[in-house]
Amino acid sequence: MPLAGDLFNPQAIGILAECAIANHDLLQCILLLSRYTPPKGVPTRVNYAALNVEEFGSVYEGLLGYTPIVQSSNGTRQFSFRELQGNDRKTSGSYYTPDSLVQAVLDSALNPVIAQAQQGKKPAEAARALRALRICEPAVGSGHFLLGAARRLADAIARADAEVAGASEYAPSDYQRALRDVTEHCVYGVDINPMSAELCRVALWIESHEPGKPLSFLDHHIQVGNSLLGTTPEHILAGIPDEAYVALTGDDKATVSALKKRNKAERKPLGPMFATQDAHERDTLRHSAAALNALASDDVQTLYAKGQSYRAYLQSAAYRHQKRIADAWCAAFVAPKDTTSATFGQVAAGITTGTIHGLLAGDVVSAPMAEQID
Repeated sequence: MPLAGDLFNPQAIGILAECAIANHDLLQCILLLSRYTPPKGVPTRVNYAALNVEEFGSVYEGLLGYTPIVQSSNGTRQFSFRELQGNDRKTSGSYYTPDSLVQAVLDSALNPVIAQAQQGKKPAEAARALRALRICEPAVGSGHFLLGAARRLADAIARADAEVAGASEYAPSDYQRALRDVTEHCVYGVDINPMSAELCRVALWIESHEPGKPLSFLDHHIQVGNSLLGTTPEHILAGIPDEAYVALTGDDKATVSALKKRNKAERKPLGPMFATQDAHERDTLRHSAAALNALASDDVQTLYAKGQSYRAYLQSAAYRHQKRIADAWCAAFVAPKDTTSATFGQVAAGITTGTIHGLLAGDVVSAPMAEQID
């Protein structure tokens, strides 16, 4: 049975699908990847079969230390890696967490939640309560934390299921089934680095794969984004707060002051019609997301159907409208507020509560404003 999943999608390699490589060069690549020669010793074959999923983290950490460089000279191009200098990794928050720290955090943060979900319940009720738990990692990295959390929750679910069946222990297949269930429905993650999100999906895929079934659909649960900057419908409807208008590096203080004054005048209760329309649109999206989450992915056909439903969801007018509104609210805090790009005549042009009200009413923003929002 095909495994499906983007990991095996021919389109995943992008323009590389149109490139060619000589057999000699391909052989050299394979040899370099499959053998390791220590400074003083004989070549040793790399045992990828024994590679632990957690070791993706150390591989990820090594990759973060370099950036690819393509140099053109005399009509030919050379590819190499340059070691990152300065605080590039520090500013991106790209660090690998040792397993000992991961386990310590899970002991203190997750174990009590699992215990509380089962407390005072019969095995069947406990199993349902455990499956209802939702775990979110705001910076997934290579998936180290999320994978550890999934394992612990799957172990608890498999034990509860075994008690329901009257068994003292669970079989390996029962644990694998529980782990796939947890991966599909209980774990969520975000990372600002696309490579991190992809590595997390791969780690979860490898660990939770159940024989006879394709890889789980994870695109809607493992997202690329900034988990430190966000908003809620309540905050949006209340308008942009004054705290958004604090001069940051490069901002013009007079422009910031003018935007703050205008925003304060515009920050008034939203009309009930727009508030009702907005709530209805969000309810529609919630129902669509719940329906998407409920779709099965036990075979390739249903998995592809789930992927198509998710892409349709992202392209829907309601989703794009709500995303634009939320992006505008967040952008008000960080968008440049300078004299060259933020003024038209004598009026400061930037994102204010009036912008949010206009978007809620269906107004089309100008190109400069759209650039600030996106």
